Amino acid sequence: KYSGDIRLKGDRKAHFFEKEHSSYKIKLDKENYIFGLSKFSLQKPRIRNYIHEWIFHQMAKDFDIIKIKYEFLDLSINGENKGLYVLEEGFGKELIERNKRRNGPIFGIDEDIGVTYPNILYDLYSKNYWINNHPDLTENAFIKLNNFKKKNIEISKIFDLKKWAKYFAIIELTNGWHGAISKSVKLYYNPTSGKFEPIGFDAHIIPNNPNK
Repeated sequence: KYSGDIRLKGDRKAHFFEKEHSSYKIKLDKENYIFGLSKFSLQKPRIRNYIHEWIFHQMAKDFDIIKIKYEFLDLSINGENKGLYVLEEGFGKELIERNKRRNGPIFGIDEDIGVTYPNILYDLYSKNYWINNHPDLTENAFIKLNNFKKKNIEISKIFDLKKWAKYFAIIELTNGWHGAISKSVKLYYNPTSGKFEPIGFDAHIIPNNPNK
């Protein structure tokens, strides 16, 4: 038994149109973990095009890109079998440390503001923790991102280009173009190097020939 909160998730009709196949976001209370996670989503494999998303994440691991947990499981709700689901990890300290990095802030974008670069506003996961406990580090990371958006800083000074080159190579190999748009790829700020690394998410791969 674990205590926490659960809600419906997803901005596409596929997440909630059929009640029996709904997608969920779960956040466990402090010091509660399952599969080593405190924040994760549960959704049908079709949401990310079945096995293709799993392959995308496995390739990220092979190339030392930060890899989220993405695992298939059988789900029951109140004793009723809902069939095959997939567990998709959220963004937090556990993810970073499992990938053998020093804990650092993770940035996404505020989708209510905009999703097309450069008309975006960067947002921060676990915002209260980072602002209250590491204000200088957090402010420095925000300044770098916004200077880059304004074209006031060289890309090589704030992005780990070798990591990003590998990330885009994986996207090329898998046709995971959706994973390159601003709302999909997350930005981990490595406090050791002072540079941003990609966290692959929502590649939503559509194969050239779905029959193969």
